[in-house]
Amino acid sequence: MELQLTIDALKRAAPALETCDANETQFLQRELTHLESTVYLDKEVELRHRQLIPVSNEGGPGLQSVNYQTVTKHGQAKIIGSHTTAIPKSGFFVQEFTKRVYNIADSFGVTQRELRSSRRSSVPLQTTKASAMRRAIRKLESTIAFTGDTTYNIIGLLNNPNITQVVAPLNGGASSRLWEDKTAAEILADVSLIAETVITQSKEVHRPTTLVLPTQRKLVLGRTRTGSSSDRTLLDFILTNRDSFGISEITTLPTELDTAFSGTAGALCYEKDPENLTLHIPMEMILHPPQRDGLDVEVIAEEEIAGTVVRYPLAFAILTGI
Repeated sequence: MELQLTIDALKRAAPALETCDANETQFLQRELTHLESTVYLDKEVELRHRQLIPVSNEGGPGLQSVNYQTVTKHGQAKIIGSHTTAIPKSGFFVQEFTKRVYNIADSFGVTQRELRSSRRSSVPLQTTKASAMRRAIRKLESTIAFTGDTTYNIIGLLNNPNITQVVAPLNGGASSRLWEDKTAAEILADVSLIAETVITQSKEVHRPTTLVLPTQRKLVLGRTRTGSSSDRTLLDFILTNRDSFGISEITTLPTELDTAFSGTAGALCYEKDPENLTLHIPMEMILHPPQRDGLDVEVIAEEEIAGTVVRYPLAFAILTGI
């Protein structure tokens, strides 16, 4: 009965609705539509550069460049006779490296009309735009950290020419290097290869702690069993056999490693230590005071970044083709 009365009432109101202007019609439509109180923003890919690369703010705002020094010791003792005066001397030499600091920035604008409209909207206008601006800064940070910028000759971690790259061997059938086409033993051999590369090339000075994989390759480790009669996965086996692999952390980069090495996927294995690598950000993102331009208001965010410094390349190795 109540439903019929509602329908009859809408029919009687139909001529009046036809005479409404556009704003009134939109208001009526909104009143008759249920709008959830929660606003659902786009889900975004996690940016992991700050998890994988230690960040340093050393030096503070205003730096033109970041300088660091490496010291190499040399010397060789020898057996000498009773009356020998030619005694060898040990010493060291210093190399200094410089990375330029760059300004990165983004902004968002708000018009007076948008401000008035936002009061009627459930979408938080300013905070949503500010979030988009912050995300843009973080994405550029990530790009500079991992792959640099060719326009400004910035070198990132993944394209550093001093880091050793090893091509994964073919599978038993000599048909593929991909982990999807390899046995459990062959995949473990690949992981051993990249971990042992760090150990052997550094003469055991460095031992790998972190293995970074494309997402799909970590899923392979998580679903592949060590044997047909075993419930143990390769992922668990690697992490619990630190004497063999030395790896205590296996994580992923959702996009960066998929085609980073001449169009093929690769894995990064390294000793995660601030002495070995640092992402230099002398000035973290700051917001400048809002600036009025006519009826518009602009907010600018600025940051200073020098990029990734790799001080000890022998602490790193990359396995390509997987």
